[in-house]
Amino acid sequence: MEAPYLFIAIISGILLSQVFYYFPLLTLLLITGLLVFSVLRRLLHIRGLSKDHRPFTQHLLLLILLISGLLYGLYRSDRTQINEVTGKAILIKYLIKERIPVESGHLYTGKIRDITGPDKKLISLRGKDASLISRVELQEDKLYNILVRAYIRGAKNPGSFKDSKITLRLLEIKGVEDIKDSPQRWINRERKGLTEYMREHFHSSPFLASIVTGDRTALSEDIKDSFSKTGLAHILSISGTHFGLLSTFVFFLIRSIISLLPAFIIRRLTIYLTPSQVAAISSLPFLILYLFISGGSIPSIRSFIMINLFLLGLLIGRKGYWLNSLLFAALLILLWNPSTTKDISFQLSFLAVVFLGYSLRDEDKTEKKTIKPLVYLKRAFRMSLFVWLGTTPLVAYYFHYISLISPFVNVILTPAVGLILLPLTLFSSFVYIFTGYFPFESVISFLARSTLRTIEYLSSLPFSAISIGDFPMAILIILYAISMAYIVKSSLSLKSNQSGHLSTEWKLPVIYGLISMLLIIFPGLNRGFSITFLDVGQGDCTVIETTRGMTFVIDTGRSGRELESYLRLKGKDRIDALILTHADNDHSGGLLRILKRFRVNEIWDNGLLLYPKGLRTPVRRLTRGDVVEADGVEMIVMHPYEGFYSNSERGGNELSLVLEIRGEKGSSLLLTADIEAEAEEDALHLSRWLRSNAIKISHHGSRYSSSEAFLNAVSPGIAIISVGKDNPFGHPHEEVIERLKRHKIRIYRTDRDGAIKLVEGKSGFIVKTYIDSVFEKNIDIKIETELRNLKRLFEVW
Repeated sequence: MEAPYLFIAIISGILLSQVFYYFPLLTLLLITGLLVFSVLRRLLHIRGLSKDHRPFTQHLLLLILLISGLLYGLYRSDRTQINEVTGKAILIKYLIKERIPVESGHLYTGKIRDITGPDKKLISLRGKDASLISRVELQEDKLYNILVRAYIRGAKNPGSFKDSKITLRLLEIKGVEDIKDSPQRWINRERKGLTEYMREHFHSSPFLASIVTGDRTALSEDIKDSFSKTGLAHILSISGTHFGLLSTFVFFLIRSIISLLPAFIIRRLTIYLTPSQVAAISSLPFLILYLFISGGSIPSIRSFIMINLFLLGLLIGRKGYWLNSLLFAALLILLWNPSTTKDISFQLSFLAVVFLGYSLRDEDKTEKKTIKPLVYLKRAFRMSLFVWLGTTPLVAYYFHYISLISPFVNVILTPAVGLILLPLTLFSSFVYIFTGYFPFESVISFLARSTLRTIEYLSSLPFSAISIGDFPMAILIILYAISMAYIVKSSLSLKSNQSGHLSTEWKLPVIYGLISMLLIIFPGLNRGFSITFLDVGQGDCTVIETTRGMTFVIDTGRSGRELESYLRLKGKDRIDALILTHADNDHSGGLLRILKRFRVNEIWDNGLLLYPKGLRTPVRRLTRGDVVEADGVEMIVMHPYEGFYSNSERGGNELSLVLEIRGEKGSSLLLTADIEAEAEEDALHLSRWLRSNAIKISHHGSRYSSSEAFLNAVSPGIAIISVGKDNPFGHPHEEVIERLKRHKIRIYRTDRDGAIKLVEGKSGFIVKTYIDSVFEKNIDIKIETELRNLKRLFEVW
C-alpha cells in the first residue's frame, strides 16, 4: 500500500476530531459507513462479485489508522472555544517580548508558551501572541509562571474573525525563569536587534522585516492591501515560498561553487558524496538559522520539514516524492497540535504546496524540444496558475476578494523577491548578526523600494482584484474534498493521456473556473432588504442593504474596522450614502478610514460636523421632513428641525439625526442615535409618525433615554441596543431594561448577541443574530443541535 494513503488516513482522523465536536452523529455515521462498506466489499470479493483484488486487511488498516487519528485528536484537542476563555483565571507560562509605553500601569507583548494549571488542556491558547496588563514592572526576555485573567477582545460580527485579540490581566506571579543564557534569548535578542537596525536604516523596513524576521507589526494596512490585491500576500508571511526559494538559491549556489573548485578538491569531496549531496548538506545550516530568525511560525516549520525531506531524498538518491513529504510534514504538525487545522496560514500554505506539486507532477515531453527560456517561463506560469487556483476559493471565503492579476504577477515578482532580494537581505542579516556590519545596504534599499512601488502601481490598476461576497461553507468543503481526492489519485497513478482528450492536468482548472463563476454569482442571488446593527463596542454602526444592491451606512463606530470587515464580507466596494447622525467619535470616528477604502457617493449629516480639508465627497444636510426614497426603501428624517435648540449639557446628543426606515412591505425601524429626554419630548407631537415595528434604543441604553411616553408613542415590538461589553458607563441602564420589559418588547443587545440583522418578512421584521449563526459545540450529542449546524453549512449572513 502506498505511504500517502497511510498518512491520509491518520490526517483525516485528526481532521474528523475537530469536526466531531460539532457533528458527532455525522462523524460516527461516516465511520460506521466505511466499516460496513469494507465488509461488504470483502463479502462480494469472496463470492466473486467484485473485481477489487486489494486485501481486506488494507481497508481495515486504513480504517484503524483513521479511528486512531480521531481518538488522538480528541485526546489532544481543547474542547473549549477560544471565546469561551474570556474572564477565566488560568495559570500560564508567558514569555515577555517587548514593553509598550503607556501613561499608567505596564503593558507588555509576548507569547503564551504553555498552560500549567488545571486548565492545561486549553491548548488553543498555546503559542498565541497576547498582551499582558500588569500593575508591577516586569522584565523582558523572562519566562513568567503567572496567574492571569484572560479576555478575548474582538467584535462579534460576520467577517470579523481576524479582529480577535487576547489580552491578559496579571493576578499573581508564581515564578520566574531566567533564560539569559538560553538559545531562545539569543534568538530573541538578535531578531529584535536586526529589526531595530532595519527600522533605523531602511525606508522600506516594515517590508524587509516581514520577510526576514517575520515581524509584521510595522506593516501599514495600505501595504497589506496592495500585496493582497496583487495576490502577493504570501510574500509578507514567511512560508514555503521563502524557504523553497532560499533553499533553491543556496543549493545551486553551493553546487556552482563546488563545480569551480580545482579538480583534485572535487575528487576528494565526491569520494563518498555527489556535488548535489554536498550542496544539500551545506544548505541545512542556512535553513536552520533562517527558521530561528523568522520566529518559527507554523508555515515556517512546515516548510522547513518539507525542504529537509526533499534534501534527505537527494542524500539517499530518492526524488519526486513531493506528496509523501507534504503529508508527512502535515502529520508531524498535527500530531504536535491537532487544533492547527483551524489556522488559516496552515490551510493556505498546504493548499499552495498541494497544487504546486500537482502542477509539476508530470512534465510535458514536448517541452524538451522548446527553447529553455520558454520552458522555464511556461513552468513558472503553470506553477503560479495552479497555486492561484488552489488558494483562491479559500482566500475568497476568508478575505472576500479574488486577485485577477496574481498568476501573471507571481511569475515575475515572486522569483525576483525570493531569488534576489531575500537571499541578499538574509546574507547581509547573517553577516550583521555575527559582525555588526550590514553589507549591500544601498542595493537592498533600492530593490525593496522598487518592489513596493511596482506592487502599489499594479494594485491600483482597474480590476486588479474583484470583491466576492459571502458564500456557504458547504461549497468550499465540497470543492476541496473533490479536488484533494482527484489530486491524490492522479498523483499516485500517472496515466498517459490519449490524444483527443482533455489533459488530466487541465481538468482541474476547468472545474475551478466553473465553480469560481458560481462564487461570483451566488452573492447576487442572496440579496434582499435588510438592516444590520454591527457590534462596534460602545458605539453605533448600522448598514442598510436594499433588494437591488444599494448600500446605506449610518455611523461608522470608533474605528470603522468592523464596518470595513462587514462590507468586505458582503462583497461591497461602494457606499451609496454614508449618514453621520452626529459628531461624537463613537459614531463618526471611522469616517476617514471608510472614505479611504470605499467609494462613498455622498455624506449626509445634521449640518454640525466639520470635515478635513480636501474632502471631495459631496455633503448633504438633513432636517426634519426630508424624505429619501431608494429601491423601494424610504428614509424619513424625524429630528432635528431648523431652529431646534437644546438646553442640555449634552446638546450634541440632542441634535442627533433621528431617522425612520420603511421597508418595501411596510415594516419600519426608528433609529434614534444618541438623543435623550429633551429631543424625545420634542418629537412626541409627531404622534403616529413615530410608530414603528422596531427601535434602536438611543445613547446605548442611557437612563436618560427611552422614556415611558416615547416608548408608548413608538410602540415597537423589537428593541436593539448597541452597547459595548463591560462598558464603564453601566449601559444599558437597569431602568431602561425594566421599561422595555414592561412594554413586552423583545430586547437584542450587541454586547451579548453580536451583530443583529432585521430582515423584512410578511408581517414585520425577522431577527437574526451573530451568536445564533455560529456553529454550536454538540457535546451532549443532540440531533437538534447537529441539524442546526448542518443548516449553517449552507447559510450565509
